[in-house]
Amino acid sequence: MSSEKGYFHPDEGYWQTTGEPGEDILNSYPDGTVEVPVKPISDCSWDGTDWVLEGKKHLPAQVSEEAEQRIVLGTKINGIQFKCDTDSISRLEGLLRGFERGIIGPEGKAYKTSAGVDLTFTTQEHVQAVLDAADDHRDWILERSAQIQNMEPIPDPTDGDLWEKPAP
Repeated sequence: MSSEKGYFHPDEGYWQTTGEPGEDILNSYPDGTVEVPVKPISDCSWDGTDWVLEGKKHLPAQVSEEAEQRIVLGTKINGIQFKCDTDSISRLEGLLRGFERGIIGPEGKAYKTSAGVDLTFTTQEHVQAVLDAADDHRDWILERSAQIQNMEPIPDPTDGDLWEKPAP
């Protein structure tokens, strides 16, 4: 029956053997090699005395992806959840143009949000206010995404607290 052995060298890193290596193999290891306990999991590093669990590494692309999801999810504007993705912004801009061209009457335009809320836009100013708030939300998310990507180490981008907009 063979047992695994772990070895570590500061420049060469970690390796393990199956069974007890012969004296000739042990002598071929670089000076400074020490026997260590077998590495328990892949996400740990040797600190000189013990294996230490490494924190999960987050990538800038993960932050960007989270930002895009938060843009699509949108924000509450006057208590109503609005998506802030390109399609939703385009719809608001089209509605705004309809008011500007005078083709929308005093009854306005009625819509149902993806959250199931009935909403009627009756003025150009109402549409512009929602569009401005959606743009502000999208701008904040993109700015915050850049800030998070520049942190060292990059924290878990799914942590909602990272994306909280400070009070004005």
